[in-house]
Amino acid sequence: MALSGQKIKKALVITAGTTLDPIIESIRKNDANFVYLVYGRPLSPEQQPNPFDIAYKAKKEAEKLGKSVSTREIDNPEDIDLCISIFRKLTKELSEFDEVIVNFTGGTKPMSAAAFYVFLTEMIPSELVFEYVGGKVRDEHGRVTRMEVKKSYRTASEELFRKIISYIQNFQFFLAKELSKSLPEKSKYKFIKKAAEAFWLWDSFEYEKAIRILNEIGEVAKALIGEAAFNKIPENVVKLRNTGNIVVRALRKMRKYQIEKSIGDVKKCYTLSLDAIANAERRLKTHNYTEAVLRTYRAIEIATQVKLLEKGINPWKVNWSKIPNYQSLLASLGYKDEEHAPEQLTLWNGLYVLDFVESSKLMNKIHRDLQFISQLRNSSALEHGYSSVSKENAERAVEKSLKIVKTILELEDISEINNLRLFYPGE
Repeated sequence: MALSGQKIKKALVITAGTTLDPIIESIRKNDANFVYLVYGRPLSPEQQPNPFDIAYKAKKEAEKLGKSVSTREIDNPEDIDLCISIFRKLTKELSEFDEVIVNFTGGTKPMSAAAFYVFLTEMIPSELVFEYVGGKVRDEHGRVTRMEVKKSYRTASEELFRKIISYIQNFQFFLAKELSKSLPEKSKYKFIKKAAEAFWLWDSFEYEKAIRILNEIGEVAKALIGEAAFNKIPENVVKLRNTGNIVVRALRKMRKYQIEKSIGDVKKCYTLSLDAIANAERRLKTHNYTEAVLRTYRAIEIATQVKLLEKGINPWKVNWSKIPNYQSLLASLGYKDEEHAPEQLTLWNGLYVLDFVESSKLMNKIHRDLQFISQLRNSSALEHGYSSVSKENAERAVEKSLKIVKTILELEDISEINNLRLFYPGE
């Protein structure tokens, strides 16, 4: 692509038929450096005007205007497959141009159809413009007295770009990421490629990889806010980058406490739990109901781990003797002594420990809702059973998980989850 300050390199592709005027009109109106004239071999020796002669005259006229001209002949311009083959070969020669204008006014119908089809579907890296020269004013005999050049910018790349935008906004991040690989390497498309990858990584809990991309494209996203072509993607990139940095810091803290078996500050670590719920909500939108339930369970587990650390208990290496009245706690959990007690806490054991330490009757508050989610999870085909999860039950699980997490973390308000909800209604 042309760098800033450089002259844009343009090519004009014209299908030539038996009329010269539209071709000359296109050559004069477009400031293309190179002209490619594609004509069909005359269908008979008697054919007049002759497409070969028309192409020859157009070539001479273009050269007078200082343009480089190349011609292509189609042996049988009525053979659609042959026409498509010729135009496909031509597209391979056009990658060096910043812009390609395709005028499909002249020639046979198969030639025009092939030109439109090939350039619409081939992923050439150039900016692509379709053009048709029509008669704006005609005399009483129907002859054109004034021509009008009509342009269309509906290209294969643009169509794919719009489809990727739609996939992203409907949470089909992996499909959007894979499709974006077919987009040309242009600045307009680079942003959407990066955004699709970042959303997919985030949705896969690859927070650190995602945030590197989000930080990279964050300033570009700010500049694109309000650009209709990108819809709400720039706003969501900016939102996720701002909250994402908080989530990544929380992830690194929790990983450290797990690996080093240490205990430290857990400020904002609960955002990991909120993001798991936001992730579950997206699974509802994509009809992955079992996945949604698994994520609600994970959200509750994270909240429990965060709360245990806040109370000075590392759930990955429990120092039972440091818990006040731990002998009674172990007895209530069914363990004879510290030696027989587990080093790591499961979700349920962790909640019982919290209940004991806080004396807040936590389990009484959440037991029924937690049992509902736990049974859904355990009986599902992705855990220990073979049951499917209905939409209704998945929605109930997400709703109940919000209540449970809020209760465990003793939070009056969890509106921060809105910063993690991508493409939230009303944005």
